[in-house]
Amino acid sequence: MNKKLISFIVCSNGYGHLKRVLSVATNILKLTDKIDIVLFCPESHIKIAKEEINFVGMGARCTYHSDLSKSELDWISKDCVSLTKFVKWQGELSSNPILIYSDLIISDNHITPVTVFNNVKLMGSFIWTDVVNYNNIEVEKIKEIEFLSLEKSRPEMYCLNNFAMPSVIEKTTSVQLPWFCEPFDLKDNSDERDILITGGGTALINEHLSKVALNLIELGFQENIYLDSKLYELIGGVSDSRIRKFTFSNLDFFNLKAIVCRPGIGILTDCVKYGLPPIVINDGFNEEINHNATTVNKLELGRSLNMSEYSINQISNEIILILNDRAKLSRFRENIKTQKTGGAAKAAELIVNSIL
Repeated sequence: MNKKLISFIVCSNGYGHLKRVLSVATNILKLTDKIDIVLFCPESHIKIAKEEINFVGMGARCTYHSDLSKSELDWISKDCVSLTKFVKWQGELSSNPILIYSDLIISDNHITPVTVFNNVKLMGSFIWTDVVNYNNIEVEKIKEIEFLSLEKSRPEMYCLNNFAMPSVIEKTTSVQLPWFCEPFDLKDNSDERDILITGGGTALINEHLSKVALNLIELGFQENIYLDSKLYELIGGVSDSRIRKFTFSNLDFFNLKAIVCRPGIGILTDCVKYGLPPIVINDGFNEEINHNATTVNKLELGRSLNMSEYSINQISNEIILILNDRAKLSRFRENIKTQKTGGAAKAAELIVNSIL
């Protein structure tokens, strides 16, 4: 039996891209035994992927490679984006034997593979060159090259309904899907008080969020404040039993009342999965985060607070006020429950049907 090969190129900025790819890849492997999968991502992501409980046991049908991540454009830092690096990455992509042999390439949030291959589908809800505010001639040239390729090929882009940015709708053949998750035995958590504070994989506002956590303690917040591992390490030797490290287990999520976060799609997907209202901190770093924060407010899934408008103390007090407002939290939870899910399974079905 001749198997088909799908290669996923996973953006290294944050963990949301990896979580989305893993959810789709898992569903593909469940649907058919006629497809093998390769994941191209950094070593740090490979470690997470191999520990992901829903992805364990796929064995030889899924392999991992980190070689393409060395020259990958890092859009989080303008100093890591240059025309020279872009051309170098194009060369590495075009000469990679696995990609050359692949029946289908799925690139999560990177447009560059579209400039090299003609069998590329995209995933994500934004385009990097549209969301970063770099006044840079080289970035503009990269943008020109990528957008010309999108105009010529109009590749399919699996994106999140309501959260897909206008450029995705305008420049790709967008396939708008529900949230890439399934509800996980949602329960009434109205009596819970613990919160999670997380800056996500990029950790761009961790200094700010660490101060919010400490300020909540100073203001007399009595319940547990869970922190992701990067935030927990940043705060370091704070000897307060209320500050705890979050394991991202189902039990930890069940103990929460809300999540305070930088609103990347990854953590917002967790909010939908576990029925938890997000209190999002809009850092103003790029248009995607601003778009997500605005959409959270528009859909009344939670509350958005802009770093530029609120001090640390004001943000902390707003968090406490929201947690004490049972009516508002109840409305947020009900709106979250109405969100449609199953996007990962739908994307997998569409992908499988396209190559078998």
